[in-house]
Amino acid sequence: MRNALRLIYNFLFKTKRRRLTVKAVVYAAIARFRISFFPGNKLHRYLGELGAETGSEVPDEEQRRDIGFVVDKVARVARRVPWESKCLVQGMVAQRLLRDYYIPSTLYLGVGRDKENGDKMVAHAWVRCGPFYVCGGNGEGYAVVARFRFGEGKS
Repeated sequence: MRNALRLIYNFLFKTKRRRLTVKAVVYAAIARFRISFFPGNKLHRYLGELGAETGSEVPDEEQRRDIGFVVDKVARVARRVPWESKCLVQGMVAQRLLRDYYIPSTLYLGVGRDKENGDKMVAHAWVRCGPFYVCGGNGEGYAVVARFRFGEGKS
């Protein structure tokens, strides 16, 4: 038990950008709760403006640096939290962290076929910020069924 507490303490407080780490963990817990307990027609309120997306203009150097921090923290937190943190949770966390940096982003929800598992239908979520894909890859192989703009930006 003591080792587990030490690991948690080190993860949250002995890392670079510890405030960003703590925020990412809290946002991941909130996102997981919302996904688990809210029906889809209520969940979309937390995803952003339905049907809109941000432009593809290249962010400035400071924003690119901040996007890099977000990419790193979302991936690290998703691997270490004790609850399931797949693509939609990661996308919601990334959007929220980017919003904290005043960087607009678009969350895409898509569907595709999983060739490895008997051609089953699978869903996926990914986030784009300007020309950069923050999490979930670039959505290749998935048909976009919804997009949600979070933050300022033109559709």
